[in-house]
Amino acid sequence: MMNTENAEIKAYITGLLETYTERTQKIALLHYELEHPGQITEDELLAAITLSGPKDESGIRGSGVSDKTMRIAMSYRETAQRLNSAVILEIRRDLQALEWEIDRLNFYMEFLTKEEQGILRLYYFEKRPWSRIEKETGLSRRTLVRRRSDAIDRLTQMYAYTGAYREK
Repeated sequence: MMNTENAEIKAYITGLLETYTERTQKIALLHYELEHPGQITEDELLAAITLSGPKDESGIRGSGVSDKTMRIAMSYRETAQRLNSAVILEIRRDLQALEWEIDRLNFYMEFLTKEEQGILRLYYFEKRPWSRIEKETGLSRRTLVRRRSDAIDRLTQMYAYTGAYREK
């Protein structure tokens, strides 16, 4: 009989398997965002402030920036740097959490039989219907469902043993 904690762990693992593809896509997107962060540069911020002044007689915006305006610009520069840093920190935190979950799942799956791994990958990661998996493996749907269930039970035992599951 399965206790409440194991039922929660099993639901967590099933959720990881069901969202594996989406999670790996998010990981790729977050890596891209870290490599190409959309940031406000100091020059863009200062140019926006200095070019926001009134036009002179010739119709050209002057750079007659007062000391007070420059201090405000410097304050905005520091604020922009803090905001840019906060965004990068948040991306790194999200990325690390996703990678830990996926890496752990992949590692634990290595302890399953090749057949169990294959069934989980086909059904969850590649989103193949049971009818197609039946044709590819030559196993009945009943056998496939039972082996999938057995594999998830084994993963549940691993997560419970190591304490890897924490209620999210």
